[in-house]
Amino acid sequence: MQMRYSVIICTHNRGDVLPRALEAIGRLETPDGAVIELLVVDNASTDGTADVVRTFAEKAPSEVRYIREPQLGHSFALNAGIAAARGDVIAFTDDDALPKPDWLRRIDAVLNGGGAHWAFGKVVPVWPSQQPAWFSQELNRYFALLDYGPVPFVVTDRKHTFFGVNHACRRDALEALGGYRTDRGIYGGQGMGLGVGNDVDLFERALDAGMKVVYDPAIEVGHIIPATRASKAYNRRTVWINTRNFYQHLRNNPPAVPWLLGLPRYYYRLALGRVFSYLKNILLRNHRAAFAHELELIRFAGLLRESWRFGPVRGGGGAPPAAINASDDETGRAGVQAQRAGPLTARDEETEIPLTAR
Repeated sequence: MQMRYSVIICTHNRGDVLPRALEAIGRLETPDGAVIELLVVDNASTDGTADVVRTFAEKAPSEVRYIREPQLGHSFALNAGIAAARGDVIAFTDDDALPKPDWLRRIDAVLNGGGAHWAFGKVVPVWPSQQPAWFSQELNRYFALLDYGPVPFVVTDRKHTFFGVNHACRRDALEALGGYRTDRGIYGGQGMGLGVGNDVDLFERALDAGMKVVYDPAIEVGHIIPATRASKAYNRRTVWINTRNFYQHLRNNPPAVPWLLGLPRYYYRLALGRVFSYLKNILLRNHRAAFAHELELIRFAGLLRESWRFGPVRGGGGAPPAAINASDDETGRAGVQAQRAGPLTARDEETEIPLTAR
């Protein structure tokens, strides 16, 4: 029986970037004895995404399926793709990502050769021209870049998470977890819902379920960094905005340490160290290191803002604050109900549109 691989790309109004990602998928090498299908999930786009997919499908070396998901939200789109997928292995990447040609073969070696439930690897930047002078590897997470070193390993802690741009799993493992939570992730290009991203949440649930998660740097994709993101101003603003999601995750999953004014007490010590490091690097004219410390200080300031916004902590003696419910967050979006992941079944609203239709 042939092994079937489903590659899922979700997209929302990215018809200008999507062709590069599709061309990279078209160059993928097929694992021995396997069949590949590509599912492009159009998440309520209003541009020419359907035409982009149709044009690519006419020359693609493998089957291409176009799924229309009208419910705006990255997790809704991902779950629609999973429900429609026919693969034994499901691989995820983004509409601005460029997997290496051997991407699926490397995934196959880990999942089928190594007995893992989940596989992921490096995410490297693809800059519009040259790497900005202020960029350093300390900023990787702000660009969804990932590099845990040159040696593969089995992940046993939450520090080594995977990102949605580059991971794959056995279908039965994904079904056991119930797919993606729809109160996490991106909503039409904006953060939504509670806490961290939907990919980090899925990673943590896989670990909690005792699944074997393997990092292999050979499973590599390039992440296209648009010119708009290659500026200090953009990254300052993004870090400030994203602290809202991180703080809600922190409140709902509090570490067992003393707390002070709505934050773990050691955060204040780290922030003080960052201040001294920032000033030292400014004096030494090490602007790359200084900017990394600056972003961490912006992040700390944003966490302080959120701790004040959600009011006093629960109890005394340094106890963690109360968890944040979806109804507590005044930024919650109308019509989006916080919920855990559920059965991965197709909904009536999802539509697979034949690519030969005109």
